[in-house]
Amino acid sequence: MRTVRNAACTVASTVVLGIALALLPNPDCRAAQADDEFLDAAAKLVEWPDSPRGVAVAAPPVPPPAAKTEPKEYVVATHVGRGDPYFKAAERIAAHRKAPVLEFDPSDLGPLMLEISALKPRFVCVVAKPEVIDTNFIRRFLMACAGVDSDPFPDFSYGYITGEDGAAALRFVENIIRAEKSGLPRRFMSTFVTTHCSSEKDKGPSWLKAAGFSTDSMGFGYEDRKAAMDFVRTRLADLQGRGLIQMTGCGDPERIWLFSDSRNSDASKHWKYNPAKVGQNPRNEMFWIDADMVRRLNLYPAVLTTGTCHCGSPDRVFVEGDIVSTFGTSDKVEVYRIPRGRSLCLAYISAGVTAAMLPVGPNHGWRTSVEVLRMFRTGAPMGEVMKSCYDELVLAYAGAIKLGLYDSEGHDADEGINEVMRGGAANRVLYGDPAFAPFAKIDSLASPVVRTAGSVDGSLAVDAEVVKSRDYGELFGAECVDQFTSFRSKLLFEAILPAERFPHGVARVEPAGSASEGAMAMVSEIRWAVESAAEGLVLHAGAFSGKDAFEGGLGSVAGQRIGIKVVPARTAAEASTAGTVKVNETAGLVDKALATPWQYEWKEWKLGAVLDFISGFLEKHGGGASAVKFEFDESALPCKDRIVTLKLSSETLRAGLDRLAKELNLAYSVDSAKNTVRFSAAK
Repeated sequence: MRTVRNAACTVASTVVLGIALALLPNPDCRAAQADDEFLDAAAKLVEWPDSPRGVAVAAPPVPPPAAKTEPKEYVVATHVGRGDPYFKAAERIAAHRKAPVLEFDPSDLGPLMLEISALKPRFVCVVAKPEVIDTNFIRRFLMACAGVDSDPFPDFSYGYITGEDGAAALRFVENIIRAEKSGLPRRFMSTFVTTHCSSEKDKGPSWLKAAGFSTDSMGFGYEDRKAAMDFVRTRLADLQGRGLIQMTGCGDPERIWLFSDSRNSDASKHWKYNPAKVGQNPRNEMFWIDADMVRRLNLYPAVLTTGTCHCGSPDRVFVEGDIVSTFGTSDKVEVYRIPRGRSLCLAYISAGVTAAMLPVGPNHGWRTSVEVLRMFRTGAPMGEVMKSCYDELVLAYAGAIKLGLYDSEGHDADEGINEVMRGGAANRVLYGDPAFAPFAKIDSLASPVVRTAGSVDGSLAVDAEVVKSRDYGELFGAECVDQFTSFRSKLLFEAILPAERFPHGVARVEPAGSASEGAMAMVSEIRWAVESAAEGLVLHAGAFSGKDAFEGGLGSVAGQRIGIKVVPARTAAEASTAGTVKVNETAGLVDKALATPWQYEWKEWKLGAVLDFISGFLEKHGGGASAVKFEFDESALPCKDRIVTLKLSSETLRAGLDRLAKELNLAYSVDSAKNTVRFSAAK
């Protein structure tokens, strides 16, 4: 899956949705007082017998024995002892939140999750040394968090506290506490990597400017290397004094690349992986922003979200094909330890950020805009913003989150484009206090309006309506653009289920009304899952469509309405926690396949062989795109044996077909209903 990963994980969104509103200084996050009682039982991470290689899930913990343990709002968890310098950070955040400190073994999360199941915290702050936090650990922690109770959702929100040393971790905590009291400036900055350097002021959304925010942007150019170097030297300091920073751009755990990511596909510029050669620049062709440049800045008190791949790795990195430009190539996944002082993650923390949403592995920069949207649409604490992104994965998996893990033989953790994208979202973590809530809710960014009505048969009708159309620019980073399945758009919504109607849970969900009218006509599937939350049972639902969000798909046009009927379970045995409902015949997979970016070269192949390769690859890795077929009518049939060369460098498959059609004087049409591409002679 390395070829598609190169494309999927190096194309970052460079259009910013916008951000921000009133700040909430000194939010009240009370934690209950109770005994610190440790349970002896343990629930270990186990591997499903029928699961693909490396996929692990958290076994539901054995119900703990009755104990006089009162629930706590906040818990601090750490693997370091009291004599360790990092323990001071754990003590400080625990004192601030009036929380107990639990110790755990990073290699066995079961006992910790049992203690958490008894304490039922809303927030968990994990204080850890850099060497503990890698892709495997953060994925194991997420799956264990989702296994505390019987539903598939994460059962608390959490964030990580770390630093280059114990003193840096403690400063991180002190910065958060200080910013919580004083508030954050209403100054937003977005940065991205593009061809030419640029700097613009007050180009953000009108609602953001109306709320009193400055909305600046900087584009780091790469075509003119000298201009890029001068721009960075003179303008990087503009990141200082911000309340929120959003950054996109390709890179690796040590640097943000200021060169084209097409270098990843140019084998002539790669070397064989060697830890000593990481970051070498033999021809002086590359330029970047590195950890040392970041560390010189004063970023306090900014909240940071960035999409640079692996930049959340504080120590151990699993080296894959997405970072070959600076790490070199290998026929397996290598393990690299970042030398002291070179981690971007730790540099951001040392520079004074008060919260950072960063990827510990490959990811897509699109997620930064989703996170920003949720910060202000909900006004929730940072941990709950992050949890909402993990919740989205439950619907992507149509049930339990099943993430791959890297193994000792050097295999990829994710196989298939959908798994790469889901894994990329799971790789994103919050560094900081999960209860820190620096931004207030903006009502104009509300979710779809959801209406519920009880029926005489005991069921609940749920109707979700899109209240605002999104223009082309607003769709970049929008939640309605689906990245995790073989569909192209989605509408996500939630509803609280009345306890009196659902004493035993949910039996099933059905489409309501006609499936052939209005927005329902474009719905292929409805996925749903039930979460046991503090407010009761919460239904998370999503309608999925093969129609592109950029072409009027789900969630993009005001007035679109989706209706479902939620049927209560008559007994506990009849209840289900998740399900999928087929609505209309699945269509549109070919559209998503054509819109997928590739990074591959077919050199002097027959056209038919190129298309057979693509079809076979999609069948194996496309997560449902196996129905895509390529056909030739009689006029185009001779071209099937023509020798062609096609090179795609982070370009869509459609762009490649356009070039081939022009070269061979062909035309092609797309039948979305039958997932077929048909070639004919151009007229």
